Amino acid sequence: MALSRRGRDALAYVGCETTIVNNGIAMRARMIHELNCTKHPIPYGTRVDHEILSIDRHSFVALAEASKRPNITIHFQHKFTGWEEDQKIASFHDASGNRVDFRVDAVIGYDGCHSAVRTAMMKLDAINVAQEYFETYYMEFCIPPKNDQFVMEPNYLHIWPRHQFMLIALPNQDKSFTTTLFSPISIFRKLKTADDVMNFFRQYFPDAVSFIGANEIVETFFSSKPQPLISTKCEPHATHNGDMLLMGDAAHSMAPFYAQGMNSAFEDCLVLFDKLKENNFDFPKAFSAY
Repeated sequence: MALSRRGRDALAYVGCETTIVNNGIAMRARMIHELNCTKHPIPYGTRVDHEILSIDRHSFVALAEASKRPNITIHFQHKFTGWEEDQKIASFHDASGNRVDFRVDAVIGYDGCHSAVRTAMMKLDAINVAQEYFETYYMEFCIPPKNDQFVMEPNYLHIWPRHQFMLIALPNQDKSFTTTLFSPISIFRKLKTADDVMNFFRQYFPDAVSFIGANEIVETFFSSKPQPLISTKCEPHATHNGDMLLMGDAAHSMAPFYAQGMNSAFEDCLVLFDKLKENNFDFPKAFSAY
């Protein structure tokens, strides 16, 4: 994931920016890989601090930081299943399938583009939701380290732009690169055999083949499934009585190409907290203002 200043500001507000940043790698420019295997950088800006951070989602430590706060309790493997508005009861199923109820003041749905909280809200209020599936799908690969070192320059977001499709690679602290192919689903569907896949990669990403490895490309391609990109818009973000609120991807998921999905979701927290302070932490008023 790519963390930018707008996301870092929200993390700084709750005192965990340094911990998160220390678990990331600065990317100061895009490194463009041409078809002839030449490459050239395109800086993100004119100043040294014009950079974004590569954060491995699997080692993201925000939850670990949250768990240190005495007023926060984290319940893992709990699936939201419903909201009883009159009783103010939020229902969940735990890992064993048992129902678990919590009596709460409010529910904030930060649960992604397929939000269960949003579905519950739509049973209570008229929530306008628009979802668009892009023609572009994605599949993740991995560029492993070699001799415990990066095989490419680490402080860059590596991009292989090829008009309709592209490959990108973000550095990780274990010296690997998380590598993602973005392509129209029609192209994914044409690649039916190992030869099809390798001919495609050798034609359009020849240097990446040596980094990922031919066997790994084929194995990953046929053991994975192309995943869709979804844009979500909804309005309003809160129920009329102010006890349910949508934030992050649950309210506004977007394509990842500008690296703003996670960052805008973090920024949502700053906006909400401003509204809470302005309204003396009156949830209904703050949610409405948000």
